Amino acid sequence: MAENSVRMIVRKLTFAPDEAGPQPTAEVVRDFLMSLGSLRVEASLDKQKYFHGESIVVNVLVDNNSTKTVKRIKLIVRQYTVICLPNASHYKCNVAEINSEEGFPIWPSQTGWCKVYRLCPLLVDNRDKSGLALDGDLKNEDTNLASSTMCVEFAK
Repeated sequence: MAENSVRMIVRKLTFAPDEAGPQPTAEVVRDFLMSLGSLRVEASLDKQKYFHGESIVVNVLVDNNSTKTVKRIKLIVRQYTVICLPNASHYKCNVAEINSEEGFPIWPSQTGWCKVYRLCPLLVDNRDKSGLALDGDLKNEDTNLASSTMCVEFAK
């Protein structure tokens, strides 16, 4: 290394305040063509923030007011990455997934079906995927999947 050079490693740390935020919830109501009634699926997380290596607990509630039979469910944790250099590049990568038929089928007019699922997104299960955002170098042992960052200026 030359006398006038400096070598420096920069590592990003994410601070998460201790106060708990609202419990994230999503709801989808689906109507089917040429079928009466609708299918309502609600998913909620047990908390707003998770730490590396911690399982994400998803509570799923299904109200099947349709004439269709629900045969399985698929839950995915997907990492979205936007890299803004001269042009914005968008990447998405599934980092944890569950396909389940346990407790199924959900019959027509069956309501109140509820089940809790646990997904744990880990780098060790996703090393071979391209477009994956990391908190460090892939060669380092202490590297994790990238933490979520909310950028208010970019969202506008």
